[in-house]
Amino acid sequence: MRVFSRSLAVLLVLLAFLVYGCGSSSSTTSTTSTISGKVADGYVQNATVYVYSDAAMTNQIGSGTTDSNGEFSITLSVSTVPTTVYIKSVGGTVIDTGMPAPTMIFVGSASGSSINVTPITDSLYRYSLSMGLDTAISNLAGKLGITESDLYGDPVANSNLAGALYNALSSGTQVGTLPDGFYNAVVIYFDEDNLTDTYYVNGGGISNVIDDNGNRVGLTISISDGTISGTVNGTTSVIRGKIHGSSLVLDIVDDPNTPTALTRVTGSIGLLGSVTGVYTDLDSSVSPPELTKGIFIASFIPASGVNPAAIANVVQSIYTGERHVLYRDIFGDDNRLRWGDITIAGIGINNNVTASNLTIMQDAGTTADVTPMTLTFNDGELLTNENGIPENIIALEFVDETGSIKAYSFQPVGSRRGIYVAIQNAPSGGNPVAIGESYMAKTQSLAPSLKANTSYAVQVAVAHPGLLGFSRDDALANAVASDIFNTPDASNFVNGAAFVNGTVGDEPLTVFNGSMMAFKMDDNDDGLSDPGQDFIRLIELYETGAMQGEEMTGGCANSTDPTLGVGTCDATLGFTDPLKRYPATFVGFIREKGTNGPTFSGKLNFLARALYAWSYSDYENAYVTGTITISGSSATLDWADAGEDSDTATLAAENENDSGLYHLYGALDSFSYIDIYWPVGGTKATYIVTDNSSGTVVQVGEAYLTY
Repeated sequence: MRVFSRSLAVLLVLLAFLVYGCGSSSSTTSTTSTISGKVADGYVQNATVYVYSDAAMTNQIGSGTTDSNGEFSITLSVSTVPTTVYIKSVGGTVIDTGMPAPTMIFVGSASGSSINVTPITDSLYRYSLSMGLDTAISNLAGKLGITESDLYGDPVANSNLAGALYNALSSGTQVGTLPDGFYNAVVIYFDEDNLTDTYYVNGGGISNVIDDNGNRVGLTISISDGTISGTVNGTTSVIRGKIHGSSLVLDIVDDPNTPTALTRVTGSIGLLGSVTGVYTDLDSSVSPPELTKGIFIASFIPASGVNPAAIANVVQSIYTGERHVLYRDIFGDDNRLRWGDITIAGIGINNNVTASNLTIMQDAGTTADVTPMTLTFNDGELLTNENGIPENIIALEFVDETGSIKAYSFQPVGSRRGIYVAIQNAPSGGNPVAIGESYMAKTQSLAPSLKANTSYAVQVAVAHPGLLGFSRDDALANAVASDIFNTPDASNFVNGAAFVNGTVGDEPLTVFNGSMMAFKMDDNDDGLSDPGQDFIRLIELYETGAMQGEEMTGGCANSTDPTLGVGTCDATLGFTDPLKRYPATFVGFIREKGTNGPTFSGKLNFLARALYAWSYSDYENAYVTGTITISGSSATLDWADAGEDSDTATLAAENENDSGLYHLYGALDSFSYIDIYWPVGGTKATYIVTDNSSGTVVQVGEAYLTY
């Protein structure tokens, strides 16, 4: 079956449009044909600046590059400047830190003497996608406590905007890219096999916990015209990969000539070179090849030209303060969901991090355990490499109330998403009792939070391995759902966090914690064993109302005949492989009941990869890049796979129930059919590929999108 065929690539592409857009060309009033300004995150040099006359950013009317002071001056291809312009800054280096700059967009009038493209205007643009520019200006200025004109100010020159700048940078929704050059990268990862490893947690520092068991890997890489090459430090493994827009894929192979193991790391590039997500590892030395999965965080640091003190100052400004937290077990037996708040008191260049204790609640199936537990803060580090350069990863160590468990969380500064491991605190070493994801979001960030006592409608889609072997209709019925729920009264929110208890036959447990949400259904509290019912979803909210994250789903796959689908974990029936072991991509859109989500029009970049498939015979080429253009009820997909095989496909485009969650579907070629789901304004989409000859699902995956 052509599971990783060109048709597959096509479907992936569709995902890409996911990013942002909509609108029509503006009228023109100005008589000048040149615009100038600054790109300021700290001032950014060598950034490419594009100017557009339409919200879909398809009509480019000029481009240029910032100089050594972060300034640009661009002569337009039109005689007059549009009343409203859209300016996108891509790439470049922040002058004072030496770090890659985020991608930023400006939307507004160009009639002033100078335009400032900043993280604040980028937040303004993304909010405007769902509520219009005028409303976004009013709401964001009110939230920040500044004037509407200050939204367009220079946050470097105007010290009053410093707080607004760092609130924007701490949102966790910023995307960026990695300019050409040399980088030192660190990857911290965990997988199910680590549950049987012995960790020595008494003394030696947080770094030793991950270093001693090989969970921290150093990479030396070069990037040239978006192509990545490099090595894994201390090994003979080589790295191949690609950057496409704000998305990254790394393939790590044990032997460049006759590889038997391929580890694929993919994700969106965030602030300060951060990347997070799910990685896959293919072992082709066995027959059939085995694919295992794990979770990771990564940080990419330029090999030269960085300023450690300036980086530490930015990290301090972005990361300190009160933060909401959500924890979700992925590997282990408990499958627990936990939530609470923590305060990061200080971060120093000497690696020292100080924080409050962590008081958290946890679930008991589809209800919350109302007895809070306290994890005592024990130690914290801003991880650095051997040269003392900050790796922009915060590591925290906690001890439970009994002293028998130590928990370690690791989070890139530029992302809300991190990972954690909880380990038996035994003098002779202990095994992990849980491995999972730790999400943290600063309470003052510009990322959205849900309102209290409000009714919301949601439309969601998930791509999990339990869909393999289903017919297309059955797969879509299991993958796509809609719901309506009410948030608690304001009195139930404590520092932005609240929960709604579910009961058997009713709604699942729902947790609201700042710009993050979680849902859990496990009515029997039996570890996600019920097929088609049990799940845990941990979700990040984006400015438009887009939702995305990962889902752990209940049930077991049949070990002898995958076409039989999913059942309870009963070995006598052959259902022996718990699906909860396999993180599944989840996307959706949330909006107030009775309102419609935004529409989308425009051209976007995408990078898509297979997560789970019927066959992994051509896994090395099983990712695609390209563009997708959405216009009205159709979309055009132009793509190329890793082997440079390319094609074009036309798909139907539907805004599902006017929800803001788009469904793109159609034939990729004569062999395959694809269904893609993505929320307007998010950075990720899901897809399902159906084989035309068998009529069954042969692949599910995810795509990363960039505007």
